[in-house]
Amino acid sequence: MTDRLDRAAARTLDITLTDLQPRAVTAVLAGRDTLLVSPTGSGKSAVYQLAGSMLEGVTVVVSPLLALQDDQAASVAAVDIGNVVVVNAQHGAGTRATALREIAEGAAEFVLLGPEQLRADDVLTVLGAAQIDRLVIDEAHCIDA
Repeated sequence: MTDRLDRAAARTLDITLTDLQPRAVTAVLAGRDTLLVSPTGSGKSAVYQLAGSMLEGVTVVVSPLLALQDDQAASVAAVDIGNVVVVNAQHGAGTRATALREIAEGAAEFVLLGPEQLRADDVLTVLGAAQIDRLVIDEAHCIDA
């Protein structure tokens, strides 16, 4: 499995996987809930990007940092692994409406949003009707017990 993942990572993301990433991707591909705790810059985004590129359905990524959302969207778009949309207050009503429409139509494979968006009725309605296969919490401080 590791050789297959290494080839997929090189082909789709143009990266070499670290020792930790194949374990996490394998768990996601097997449909298991996966917790990956790793330092900033260690390639956590590559895990959900690679798994998302190999599986059907939508990957929703919750991240509180607008700049990180934009960087991740650019990263997904640059390697052409699926349509990515960003839903946050920074992008304006027109961009938001387009993103929500793409999610509703099943045209978005990756949805990047901030935790506050999960309280917005329009976002909840669209996400509630979508086939979400992976939910990624990109920053541990997005989780509150």
